[in-house]
Amino acid sequence: MPLTIARLMKTPILKEARLVAGYDGINRMADSVNMMDAPDIVEWIRPQQILITTLYSVKDDRSVLNTLIPQLAERGCAALGIKPQRYLERVPAELYDQANQWGLPIIELPQQLPLGIISHEITRALLRRDDVDWNDDTQEKVFLEMTDIALRGHQGWEMVAQHLSQLWHASVGLLDNTRAIRAVAARGINNALFEMVAQQLRDRASYVRDGSPQGLVASGETAEGYPVIREGVWYGEIILVRRRKPLGMALSAAIHAIALLRAKQYWSMQQLYVQQRQWIEGMTREGSLTPVSTLTSPFRFDHVLFKGPYGAMVVHVQTGPGFQRMGNHWNQRVSLLDETAQWLQMFLTQKGWGLILASDDDELVGIASPGSKSMEGDDFSWNYRQLEEASQALWAHFHVKVSFHLGRLYPSASHLPLSLQEAREVAKTLTNHVINVYQARSLQALLRQIAPEDRARFVTEVFGPLLTLSEPERAVLLETMDIFFENQNQASEAAKALYVHRNTVLYRIRKLEDLLHRSLSDAEDLLTVRVALLFLKELDLREGAPRHDMY
Repeated sequence: MPLTIARLMKTPILKEARLVAGYDGINRMADSVNMMDAPDIVEWIRPQQILITTLYSVKDDRSVLNTLIPQLAERGCAALGIKPQRYLERVPAELYDQANQWGLPIIELPQQLPLGIISHEITRALLRRDDVDWNDDTQEKVFLEMTDIALRGHQGWEMVAQHLSQLWHASVGLLDNTRAIRAVAARGINNALFEMVAQQLRDRASYVRDGSPQGLVASGETAEGYPVIREGVWYGEIILVRRRKPLGMALSAAIHAIALLRAKQYWSMQQLYVQQRQWIEGMTREGSLTPVSTLTSPFRFDHVLFKGPYGAMVVHVQTGPGFQRMGNHWNQRVSLLDETAQWLQMFLTQKGWGLILASDDDELVGIASPGSKSMEGDDFSWNYRQLEEASQALWAHFHVKVSFHLGRLYPSASHLPLSLQEAREVAKTLTNHVINVYQARSLQALLRQIAPEDRARFVTEVFGPLLTLSEPERAVLLETMDIFFENQNQASEAAKALYVHRNTVLYRIRKLEDLLHRSLSDAEDLLTVRVALLFLKELDLREGAPRHDMY
């Protein structure tokens, strides 16, 4: 049954469309739709037909553009739907002027929908008047119903899928933002067939990237995929198979409901993250396994609670080129850390680990019990291979780079504060390694944990007067001091190494003591000067650092 353009503009598919010209023809009748894919399309237009186009086939032919509107009007075309800015940067103003003159409505179509979907839905609306007869009360009712379902209990995904299946007379599958199927309401087909069709849709990921719906025929079934995007955030997908009723207002209501489900999940996880942070802080501070039965958690903490050995880790998280969000939340930095924590917990617990991770400023802090371990006496070791697998998978799927900084493993939870302190020491070192493990360190290695800028400041404070000397004089004194220390402060041995007289060494040492206002016979002064010399040598080795040439 024909409908007026005014009525069709109220359908859900044209809700985002705009009438931009030809207002006098708003009551023209329409009974079908056609798409323009050739310059001679006018010859194929029949009365009461809507023509939709991107103008691609005629965008460079001014003569066709100049005569298009009069020819369409003479053939009784109901309206011209144009999707601008796809191939034509600007619709010629003459088209609008001619449309107003001839009373032929020009409709600016929504950018996010392909012409095939628009044509399909307009045809459905023409065939089924009930789709356009939805009034404001009906729309509000559907939104309220879907909102109520999404907020009710813990079966939100399943209930939304079932409700949509009833509205659309279709098999419905809901996918979350990881493209995992959360719920299926199979109507008239078995679950195995639905899974097969859904998988073929999921393999065609292009429609997820550009935000447009996707349709295909798979295993003899007509399937449709609709990305769930709201305010620029991708929450998941809706997959439909064998749809018998128009999408109508239910599509917007479904997107609203799924966004609510994801928000519920997000805030639930945020509450969990807060609890986990508190639990980790308490356990690493007190060194005791606090009961965690109060945590509402999707992860199994019993691995950590009842299986030793125990160790602490600090995880640094970075994003690389091509980074893809694992989720779509408001505080993106916090979200990235929390999502990485969630992903690592899920990955490693599947490998038999016990692991609790929580964000702390700009890093993750965790307590772990590796699922498999080697032990010689009290010497436990981490399962490096599985940590490397986790790192590789994160990079391959999301372009998220992680590095693990590990304290030692201990048989008792009472050592967790010590293990965390060791992990934090390792985390201060700047390395490109994925896995960095604490080892008993020498005094020299411990001193290197001091920040470079602090070491440079210490060198300046201790060696200030020495560094102001000319380069030749400074180099001689520094070389003498270095050799003197290497020979356990023995002037005779240092003289042999330098090929100079013993008195020359003693003279240079006295000069150093006068310059630095320190005595190398005093234990504290000696330690201060030796540490400053170590820092100075480290600074000299750093690429791009100011040189204080030793020799």
